[in-house]
Amino acid sequence: MKTKGISSSNRLWLRRAGLIALLWVGQVLGTQGQIFIANYTSGTISEYSTGGALINAALISGLTDPISLALDGNGHIFVGSRGSSTTGTGVIGEYDLSGVAVNPSLITGLSEPYGMALDGNGHIFVANFYGSNIAEYATSGTVVNASLITGLHLPTAIALDGQGDLFVSNESNSTIGEYTTSGGVVNASLINLGPPIGAVSLALDGAGHLFTGRSVLGEYTTAGATVNAALIAGLDNPWGLAVTPAPEPSSMLLVVLGSMLAWP
Repeated sequence: MKTKGISSSNRLWLRRAGLIALLWVGQVLGTQGQIFIANYTSGTISEYSTGGALINAALISGLTDPISLALDGNGHIFVGSRGSSTTGTGVIGEYDLSGVAVNPSLITGLSEPYGMALDGNGHIFVANFYGSNIAEYATSGTVVNASLITGLHLPTAIALDGQGDLFVSNESNSTIGEYTTSGGVVNASLINLGPPIGAVSLALDGAGHLFTGRSVLGEYTTAGATVNAALIAGLDNPWGLAVTPAPEPSSMLLVVLGSMLAWP
């Protein structure tokens, strides 16, 4: 189950090997220093400053189980909502940074869009959990390829690197696969995480490293080599994960927990 809220105490700064980890609710960073947070249960998107100050608790409201967020370079927020329990009712809506709906039903007919990534060419890549596929759309909502990548195993997360490769986490077989943005298979089992389940979040840094979030945060190279399979342990459903694109060791990991934590 996704995290269901945020409080100012829901922060953990962890310094380890030059890394600073901030554990917060599922989020993306805006261009003006904002943090946008998808609140699963309340069906809202909240806005905070990067200093933690509340700007708008319900910038966007009336959503049905929002589970993924992305920002484009034009100041638009894309929100993936799970929809009802019926497969095929998931949607992606588009909003501006003031919360005004551009198109709340930009993309429809999705099967629980757990993961979403935007490239620099105006394309949205969507991980359909129950569809077990990756679909591609234009940011205008036009279908580019509804079945770009198929045969997946309940994909929960997707990450896009600067070379045009997609990394996809499969929950049911605990693998990370690598594909091209044209749908070609590079390595369907690039990383095998092993039981009990696959990573629920993925993120790439600027140094060719891939971070995988489940009960532990693992670090791997984009070639599939293990750097540290348990870089950070003791996590609880880290559904959101972002890494600043700074070279190591000054990277900052932004990790989401499925439960509230505080650090003394």
